[in-house]
Amino acid sequence: NGTITQYEILVSIDGENFYPVTDGNWANNTDWKGADFDAVQAKIVRLVAVDAVTDSQYVFASAAEIRLTGEKNDVHEHSYAAEVTAPTCTTGGYTTYTCECGDSYIADETPALGHEWKGTSCTRCDATRNNPFVDVAEDSWYIDAVLWAVEKGITSGTSDTIFSPGNKVTRAQAVTFLWAAAGKPEPASSKNPFVDVKESDWFCKAVLWAKEKGVTSGLDDTHFGPGQICTREQVVTFLWAAEGKPASSTKVNFSDVPAGAWYYAPVAWAVENKITSGMGDGTFGVGQSCTRAQVVTFLYAAK
Repeated sequence: NGTITQYEILVSIDGENFYPVTDGNWANNTDWKGADFDAVQAKIVRLVAVDAVTDSQYVFASAAEIRLTGEKNDVHEHSYAAEVTAPTCTTGGYTTYTCECGDSYIADETPALGHEWKGTSCTRCDATRNNPFVDVAEDSWYIDAVLWAVEKGITSGTSDTIFSPGNKVTRAQAVTFLWAAAGKPEPASSKNPFVDVKESDWFCKAVLWAKEKGVTSGLDDTHFGPGQICTREQVVTFLWAAEGKPASSTKVNFSDVPAGAWYYAPVAWAVENKITSGMGDGTFGVGQSCTRAQVVTFLYAAK
């Protein structure tokens, strides 16, 4: 009673993933039954009764004894050859391991490289990107920083087709650039100590965030000075403070950055991390107004 007449045999290494090795039909009698299949490596063998003969209202199956036989030398040992598929700008890489028996698997996956932009062209593939700004030339030193900043939502142009790279940056604009680069986090508190920053101002959250982060404390306890123009050393100091004021062992060689200056440490950090190399004439440009192109370039180099 419960004689198996149709069967399937599956095997597994881990007890979770089973795959079939043979199936077939057996006669309706109590004789020994046999099922042959090629030798495999397995820890678990499962006999599945697809159909059985029963004489009761319940359908069930039984096997009084199961014997597994085979010789160790019959077991195929996999020998895998590796074929590496390199990552591209848009797709990840991986390695395909294939045995001569046909078994294969994929491992060693790596992420996509991402485009490496130089202007509007990728240096690794034939992809291109749009530059909507008529005042940002293809060969300008700031084009990559400008397009990156726009793509990341850090800033937009002053119009759909104008970026205004030479425009001077105010304190409100500078902290808004940094706030946007940080992901536009909500300030922990809505308490506003500055009488010259209204809740309705487009830069209010950025100013409150900058105050909380220690990026800047304002001109005094009650004034932020949102409309004041930022100098290069002020913007670099904002960026350095936003990063947690990291120490630097780099010696500053700019003629206009004396060792005791309040901006010495931020400039040293910026030079060490290749965020800036100065004006190209041996100076950092202390006291010079920071432009929109310079700010996004600082941020792009620090990303």
